[in-house]
Amino acid sequence: MNCPKCNCDVIRTAMTRRYRSDAVIRRKKCTDCNHAWYTMETQIPTKSILHSRNGEGASTFVLQEDFKHLAYR
Repeated sequence: MNCPKCNCDVIRTAMTRRYRSDAVIRRKKCTDCNHAWYTMETQIPTKSILHSRNGEGASTFVLQEDFKHLAYR
């Protein structure tokens, strides 16, 4: 993860808190410009992920329609 303000890749986690039973909120802080921001981690339901192996043996994960907007492009 990089700082959204200065793009520095050296950040630290200043705070971690559980949010409900299914998520974690973290406060991140850039060591270069001191910019702080929050991230949220949550589990994507297992039924929303299709898993298969391609011909080369590498795993391929595909999100179903409900979660495609969350995927990195």
